[in-house]
Amino acid sequence: MANRLKIVLPFVISEFQSCCVAGRDIADTTASIRDIIDLIEQENFEGYLLKIDQQNAFDRVDHKYLFSVLEKFGFGDKFINWIKIFYTEIFSTVKCNGFLTKYVPLCNSIKQGCPMSAILYVLAAEPLGQALLKNNNIHGIKIPFSVKESKYFAHADDTTLTVADKNSVTEAFKIFDLYSQASGAKINREKI
Repeated sequence: MANRLKIVLPFVISEFQSCCVAGRDIADTTASIRDIIDLIEQENFEGYLLKIDQQNAFDRVDHKYLFSVLEKFGFGDKFINWIKIFYTEIFSTVKCNGFLTKYVPLCNSIKQGCPMSAILYVLAAEPLGQALLKNNNIHGIKIPFSVKESKYFAHADDTTLTVADKNSVTEAFKIFDLYSQASGAKINREKI
């Protein structure tokens, strides 16, 4: 199922997300960020790079939000129902002092270690990336030798904002706040 899903990811996921998409690598993301830092320093212009840390990113993804995102991206009912099998009416226990607690229902969390987990997380995070890219009040940094500008780079939940001015930082945080309300995500603002 994961391999079949990877086939469509390049058509759904922004080029600025490197996780799980064939032909993309975290090294490319790191190199792009390093190039932008060099560009800002060499050209001596205003630019801001902010590393965004999301608190327990995989654990906080709301299941209803995930299903809604899959639907918006055009995944069929049959596929979404298969994903729902993994994430509907699931329970967990906690081992404390050698004893297991009672079962508690899970409404959030993408199971880490599952072949689908990173793919599902990237799909759940894509509306954040699209909102950043589509917001005309967020000014990215022009990528040399390209007509494009970058507003962010991401590898799964590791997101780096690459914006041109302070107003863009403020606008980006408004987008993060909306995304957090919808998805269950939480940014560690004290780590920024």
